[in-house]
Amino acid sequence: MRLSGFGALTRDPSDSSGSTFWVLDDRGLSTAYETTTLKARVFAFPAYHQKLVKLRVQGDSLAVLGIDSIATLESDTVFTTGLTSTKAPADETALKGSLASAVVTESATIAPVSGGYDFEALRILPNGNFMASDELGPALVEIDGKTKRILREWWPGKGLSPMFSNRRDNRGFEAMAVTPSGVVVAMLQSAADNPSKSDTKESRAIRILRFDPKTETSKEFVYLSDLKGSAGRKASEVKIGDLVARSETRFLALEHGEDGRGKYWIDLVEFDLSAATDIFDPLARNKGKTFPVDNIWKTPEEIGMDTTNAVWDKAGIVPVSRTTIMEDLLGGGVWTSRKPEGMELLGDTAVVLMNDNDYGAQDKNADGIPHILPDAERAIAMTYLRFKPGTGIDFKRKAAREVTLRAFRAGGILHVESGAAMDEPVRLTDLDGRVRSSGILHQGTCALSLAAVGGGAHVLDVGTGTRRRQILVQVVR
Repeated sequence: MRLSGFGALTRDPSDSSGSTFWVLDDRGLSTAYETTTLKARVFAFPAYHQKLVKLRVQGDSLAVLGIDSIATLESDTVFTTGLTSTKAPADETALKGSLASAVVTESATIAPVSGGYDFEALRILPNGNFMASDELGPALVEIDGKTKRILREWWPGKGLSPMFSNRRDNRGFEAMAVTPSGVVVAMLQSAADNPSKSDTKESRAIRILRFDPKTETSKEFVYLSDLKGSAGRKASEVKIGDLVARSETRFLALEHGEDGRGKYWIDLVEFDLSAATDIFDPLARNKGKTFPVDNIWKTPEEIGMDTTNAVWDKAGIVPVSRTTIMEDLLGGGVWTSRKPEGMELLGDTAVVLMNDNDYGAQDKNADGIPHILPDAERAIAMTYLRFKPGTGIDFKRKAAREVTLRAFRAGGILHVESGAAMDEPVRLTDLDGRVRSSGILHQGTCALSLAAVGGGAHVLDVGTGTRRRQILVQVVR
């Protein structure tokens, strides 16, 4: 099997150029198998170990620098797999499938294992260890940065609120961030089935966990998905692909899904939990804390069935504030995959997205047989999106009147071209804002020396004031 199925992305802090990353694959090649009497997952390679993979962007390709399997908490010689875990209630049966015959045998069951996970997000803690999130438990897992062995883990009822065991099938902690101080913030992929799927399938309320691994204490908050009024979005189809921290309280999230008209959409959203209500239940009840609405006590997920915002005032809950930063990445042609499951920030100038290609296969009709994806979905790609440095995120699309900007390299010179009629300053800065090369755009052209410019991502910054514009460039050495 080729390396594939990357559902997580985090920057290697030792590379200041923003070119080196760690990724993490998930369960190996597996597909859904569902009948009227059986809900199962079919594994082509049950012993497949999830991999921590170190990648570097080199030109227009990704170079693999290292591959490590992850040793379990129980043993440094037993590695994690994607099988059902003994540490969480099983909501599926694992079956062995045959790729050669394309046949699923319902009697070929595989027993749950203690090292079973479905990893979906990856970050690096201030101490150099990895933090991974799992969507089956859902769980949080700390992995030793040197030995690649699990050191600590937290599950619903075992360090985390038991409410999280109500997560919707396969929609646990898909997204996770680590703040500068080392606090972990994770989001369920969709609203939890809390207290049941029939009560909350179309809930707008997606739960956020703020967990401090040092003190093992939690807070929880409500994130409301935006159904876009008449756009036909269904709350049940809203999913959170990944999450990254901008500060201790501000975060970027990838919100995506398919609307009622069959159109797939991906939005980049910023939210802030500084003024939001903590809904954590210190009594650790199975459905968490409930709140009164018109004299009826409800879970936040039940309250979220109401599409109005006034209902939250009645419950005494302030959800996190949210702003859509960039709408419809698919519609803009910047991004082509329906599975944006890896995201990372580069300083205050850019965000990097990575897709999960599900090992090049997809489910069809829940028959348990992997069907090959189209070429566009099989490719693994990283896409850099830029925003204005030092001024907060600004992904607003350019107005038609804005002057275009283009750059290309010839030897040791970066040639800059623009339709501008006036002379303008040109700067090439690294991701920390330090100027590495500068010049003047005269009659629409400028030549910048790359002699003192290192490899990696840089920002080309042209003009001043309202005419200022930037593009992200990758310098390859």
